Amino acid sequence: MDELYAAAEEKKIPRQALSSGKILEKELARARSFPGEFFSFPIIRPDGFDVRLSVSNDKLRAFLYVRKAADAPHTLDFKLIASVLNSSKIRFADPDLLKERLFQFRDSDEMELVDLPVAQGIPPSKGISAGLRENVKWLEGAEFAAIRRRISVWAENHIAEYGNLFRTPPEISSPGLKIGFVVQGDLALEFVCGEPGKPGVDIYGAAIPGLSGDAPVIHTDETLSVEPEGIRAGQHGAFLLEDSGNALFARILPYCDAYAELQPSADRMELFLTLCPAAGAGEPLTEERVRAAFSGQTAAAVQEFDRARIQALIREAETAGRECKTRIAQGTPAVPPGSPLVVWDASGPGGIVRKGGKILAYRVMEAGANGRDVLGNPIPFTGKEAVPVPQPGFFVEKREEDGWWCFYAAVSGEIVRNGEEISVSDRREFLRDVGPDDPSECFPGAVVIRGNVQKGATVKAEGVLTLNGNADASILSSEDSVVVKGGIKGGKLGTVWARNGIDIGFAENARLLAGGDVRVEKYCFRCAVKTNGRFSVGGIPGILTGGTVRARYGVEAVQLGTARKLRTVVSFGQNYIVGEQVEFAEQDFAKVMEELAGTEKKLRALAGGDDDPVVRSLRQKKLSLMKQKERLAMRIFTLKERFGGHAVSKVLVHGDVWPGVILESHGRYFEVNEKMTGVYFFFDPSPGIIRWAPLENSGSGNDTGR
Repeated sequence: MDELYAAAEEKKIPRQALSSGKILEKELARARSFPGEFFSFPIIRPDGFDVRLSVSNDKLRAFLYVRKAADAPHTLDFKLIASVLNSSKIRFADPDLLKERLFQFRDSDEMELVDLPVAQGIPPSKGISAGLRENVKWLEGAEFAAIRRRISVWAENHIAEYGNLFRTPPEISSPGLKIGFVVQGDLALEFVCGEPGKPGVDIYGAAIPGLSGDAPVIHTDETLSVEPEGIRAGQHGAFLLEDSGNALFARILPYCDAYAELQPSADRMELFLTLCPAAGAGEPLTEERVRAAFSGQTAAAVQEFDRARIQALIREAETAGRECKTRIAQGTPAVPPGSPLVVWDASGPGGIVRKGGKILAYRVMEAGANGRDVLGNPIPFTGKEAVPVPQPGFFVEKREEDGWWCFYAAVSGEIVRNGEEISVSDRREFLRDVGPDDPSECFPGAVVIRGNVQKGATVKAEGVLTLNGNADASILSSEDSVVVKGGIKGGKLGTVWARNGIDIGFAENARLLAGGDVRVEKYCFRCAVKTNGRFSVGGIPGILTGGTVRARYGVEAVQLGTARKLRTVVSFGQNYIVGEQVEFAEQDFAKVMEELAGTEKKLRALAGGDDDPVVRSLRQKKLSLMKQKERLAMRIFTLKERFGGHAVSKVLVHGDVWPGVILESHGRYFEVNEKMTGVYFFFDPSPGIIRWAPLENSGSGNDTGR
């Protein structure tokens, strides 16, 4: 303030002409809140009479401002002041005191009356704080210690995904940690409302509701959602809650123990094995866990269930990443006299058999035979009429072996039973929609779907995969080709993969991966395309816009990009399958280097010599990692040499190319900055740039690359 007064005096501004000290202090405080910036405000008091009434935001206080006129005799307009006060409808605290204070101001030498309190409401009080009801069954004792230990080991190996859980709350090592299990959708923590405080009254006489108590402070991550009623689980897993004293920290880690379960059918003639792989830090799916499910009365039915088959089923479940149910045994029905005893080697009608695989074996029992269910209980035969023997149908070969007639598959496919005729179909057809509950194993033949493919479904085929409808966020995979007569709306999750080519009506927010050509009929919008062949969008409207396209032998489209300047990146002229292998090899190399650095750090921390078994083990591990590092370095070098090779290719656009399109080849880029029509782009290896030319001129090009 002193500096301000001194500056005003230098400008020959009398002190009486300045605004009051309170107003100047307010303006200076505002100026200090903008350090390093110029801030200006008026310091000279206006000449005219003024009266203003201000109310606080919470309507609990009112203040009066009055300024005398600069001209003598500096009188107050009490009539105007009364009009302002009466029209405000404010309940004044003490009208007589207000009147007295105004008279004092009139008789004083002061020119401004600043922030005179004229009304004061009654503020509401704060009530009892809200609380949390924990709807989770917390682990205790040895069970808590075991799960905590498993999560600790798992967390050390997943720091990149979940952070260091030993240092980031909720900390695994914290003494205030609780662990329980939740299912997606559970209301893990429920808010318990506190009691509101006493109500207040504002300066207008209106009631103000009492304030709620403080809400609990809880920090969550994306695995939990905060809702009005509480904290809800967004996924299955282990729920970690830490009370640090000042706040709560909560998150969910993936955790599900693997399980194996045997279940007979209602008639006890079939036995099913259900396997579910572990998730996160859960107990893994092991052969011992599967064999433990064989114990008890069903052991006789599975005593020849060999190790190789168990491991194959475990791999299948882990690949699927979900519960898998497999028929592993069948009972033997009672055989009337003169009827065939049929023993199925494959999984029976509806099951999958490989070419040359045994389907069944039978022999005629002249005297009949008792049967046995999967639990080992005998089934006596009754005096029924003899049943016909099985007959080989399409793609089934019949041979006699050691008194048994055996059926073998001539092709890989699905076993079909029509009466007594047994056939193998190398084509699976769905006359309906395919959903996530349908089998996801790879069918060894062609697959035809007459309906649609729903979200979350997986369809795999070794032959041609044909979809007549549309695909949602799903996976379509073929070792041959994929034909989608509709299209795919992938929602950034849908994928179409083919070892050869892909033909599809349209594609939105999906991934298209193919070893051969990819042809889109209508449009391709915001997709990630990678092909070792050629990519084309040749129908009507034939638009390619958004996303990334990597096509070894080039791209052809009617329109590339849109007027909205949507970023569209097109790479061409290189083997992008090899490029993907380079990325994977570099990721493996980074992991090996990280593990090698950790091993060397442990060796430096140990003081033992060659006789120390721990040191010896670490040195052997280091040697193995160094050899692995050399192999990966050589592989990366070789792959990069292959990736650097050039494939003659072009990007042809029959219509418009819009700004926002970026073309790339061999690390060189060409960005479209203005609309172009009827052009093609190509990479010139000599100068190492991307050129373009009109479609009608296949000779000369224009140097506009970089």
